[in-house]
Amino acid sequence: AVAVLAASWHGAGPAARAGYPSLVVPAGYRRSSRRPFGLSFLGTAGTERVLLGLGRAFERAAQARRPVRDVNPALFR
Repeated sequence: AVAVLAASWHGAGPAARAGYPSLVVPAGYRRSSRRPFGLSFLGTAGTERVLLGLGRAFERAAQARRPVRDVNPALFR
C-alpha cells in the first residue's frame, strides 16, 4: 500500500508516535454540527512527497474546503 487513509484527523497521532509522516486535508463538514472534518493520509518513512501528492489530488477532486465562517458562523460568536 502506498498510503493508509483514515477518515479522521486522529489518524495523525499514531503515525507521529511511530515516526511516520501523515497529512490531514479538509474533507467537508458534519451535517449535525457543521463542524469541519478531515482525512488523514498515513505513510511509511520517506513517503512525504507521495502523501503531499495524494492530498493535493484529493483536495482538487473533492473541492470540500470552504471557510468555516461560511458554513457555521456560530463558531465565531
